[in-house]
Amino acid sequence: MTPQVLAEELAKFLETAHEAYTPSDPKITGRRMQCIPGYIPERTMPKAQTAVFPYIAVRVNEVHDDADDNNESTATVHIIIGTYCEANDDGWLEIVNLVESTRRAMLKQRTIAKKFRLRGALDAVIPSEQPRPIWVAVLTATYTIREVEEELSY
Repeated sequence: MTPQVLAEELAKFLETAHEAYTPSDPKITGRRMQCIPGYIPERTMPKAQTAVFPYIAVRVNEVHDDADDNNESTATVHIIIGTYCEANDDGWLEIVNLVESTRRAMLKQRTIAKKFRLRGALDAVIPSEQPRPIWVAVLTATYTIREVEEELSY
């Protein structure tokens, strides 16, 4: 359950960090950043009515338990950022700025919910080919999580 809680808490933190974000494209102006643990909702209506842009989805990618005596477990998360912008000159800048604002927020507050600590570096990838007018990027981060304690019976 701890990796799930990490995704939920990180999504809450990133939503607060992006409260002032305003999309540049007129089609989504006025929408707030949606930060979702897991996957964005599947569309059941036409695109214009259910578009979720802009969004940040926080997904647990990997959980690792240290075999040594360090008693440390980690969870690696992918933070998928998506926005919509029809103007190529603005779209690439917008995704770069969203990556940077997300990265800076996470580095400024390395501990989330007083439980999860950012470990090591953040990696960001902005694919060179974009599904324009949709712009996407992925950040990868590793957080320490609570170690499961062994139960001994004698």
